Amino acid sequence: MQKNNPTRFFLILAALAICGTMGVIFKTMKPNIIHAYLIAVNIVTFLIYGFDKRQAVQSNIRVPELLLHLLALIGGSPAAAIAQIVFRHKTKKTRFRIIFFLIIGVQIAAYFTAVYLACKAA
Repeated sequence: MQKNNPTRFFLILAALAICGTMGVIFKTMKPNIIHAYLIAVNIVTFLIYGFDKRQAVQSNIRVPELLLHLLALIGGSPAAAIAQIVFRHKTKKTRFRIIFFLIIGVQIAAYFTAVYLACKAA
């Protein structure tokens, strides 16, 4: 890894932001842990997309695409999709969009597989 590679920094920042946001949500709203996690990861994903767009406009250090994809993969895909529209960010990068839609496809397949297995077990 390069000395000035921001991936580790942004990964740690995102993890801390998700945990902190999750704690606030869990304490104030009292949802179950899964709902608190999903709300937190989507809030953080949306904010990181907005931050990356601002960094892009100002030509500053960017959030690595790997982290943006990771946030979508771990449950932030709804916020990522909304942020792409709201901020008009990452909408023209074909490779990024292909990977993003593959992530959504995997999530949809996993969801329907889980539903199928739950119905089969019942």
